[in-house]
Amino acid sequence: MKQSLHAHSIVGGSSGPFNSKSSVRPLLVFVQSAPSQLDGPFYAQLATRTRQFVVLYLNGGREDRHVIDPELGFTPIFPSFDGTYPALALAAEEDGGIAAAIDCIRQWRPTHVVMQDQTWKGKLKIALACRAIEARAIVRSDKNYISARARTLPLRWLEGCFVKAGFGNLAPVSPLTANYYCWRDQTTIWPFPYPSSEAKFARNESYNEHRYAERERLGIARDTLVYLSVAKFVDRENPQAVIKAFARVRKNHANTRLVLVGAGSLECALRNACEVLRIEDSVVFTGYLPYEKLHLAFWMSDVFVHLANNEPWGGSAQDALVARMGLITSSKVGAGVCHLAGNLSRFVVDADDIAGASKVMSELASNPASLAAFAPAWGAVRAGYTAESLAGWWADRVICAPTANAYGDNSLCGLQ
Repeated sequence: MKQSLHAHSIVGGSSGPFNSKSSVRPLLVFVQSAPSQLDGPFYAQLATRTRQFVVLYLNGGREDRHVIDPELGFTPIFPSFDGTYPALALAAEEDGGIAAAIDCIRQWRPTHVVMQDQTWKGKLKIALACRAIEARAIVRSDKNYISARARTLPLRWLEGCFVKAGFGNLAPVSPLTANYYCWRDQTTIWPFPYPSSEAKFARNESYNEHRYAERERLGIARDTLVYLSVAKFVDRENPQAVIKAFARVRKNHANTRLVLVGAGSLECALRNACEVLRIEDSVVFTGYLPYEKLHLAFWMSDVFVHLANNEPWGGSAQDALVARMGLITSSKVGAGVCHLAGNLSRFVVDADDIAGASKVMSELASNPASLAAFAPAWGAVRAGYTAESLAGWWADRVICAPTANAYGDNSLCGLQ
């Protein structure tokens, strides 16, 4: 049964051992402003391995996400808190949540504290409190915050200096995030809870049933090769490039379709572009899909295409690999750069390279069996970039062996 988040009360089932005055010591504390569909599966998986952690939600006890996404123009629909992991709801940051979080941290004296989506001032206060009790303070770069802004190089350099001076340890979420600050000396990579959910996106016994049911619902034949784009319809995510590339593919590959999942200010322009290019009958606009239904779009499709102008990571591109899809991204999508290495690097193109994108899209349309070439990426993601594998890492390296605080061999190139 789902449980609600109540201010200053612990949730997470009868085995959840912590409250704001508990004498039991969690070794790991995550400080987060609101529940997330990306982080929730990680915490739930971690709870199956250990109860020696707690998530502090600075949200005043609210389960729902109530902040309007400026790129979508509305509040996204996220799954509600499911009560499967230890969590404590505190006041919102603007209502004293940082002070409440610090009180808990001082009481518990954990070995590690992960700060995530607070203001820089709030993070600095928590970091100073952690140093006072010799806890390791870790800052997760927020991919949405970074991708939404456009700092010029001098301002970016100053911000990077502030972050390094203030915290001494800003862990990159991907190589592109480190490059954003022009850092070349980052040798320690901390994996953070921006993984894909294997339980949600991996194919299961109902895969074929859902795949063909979704195709039938959208009027797409079973033998059609389907390209999928899940994006916000804004210039940053560049959905217009996907449409232009697909228009070229259609000239020689009639048995293909493009499915666009998303919403945003460019939707009318995108629909008009399809009409101008005379591909409107081959492009399906589904509108915004809530996270609970998103896997169905992946299962019905064959190739994920994301040609963003700026996407420090790109969780949906990673989800596509968990779903065993082909993947084509721009060189500005962190997940694409990370996972499409070696022989697969040809599927990473410049964001404005329409000809290059259409070429690799056509390659897969000419020989759908070539999708098997992505098998190494499928395996690598499921082994190291899912909620299940990430939870195992944190439980083994931080909870069970708290002195081991990073990958010694940097084998993961930037887990978020």
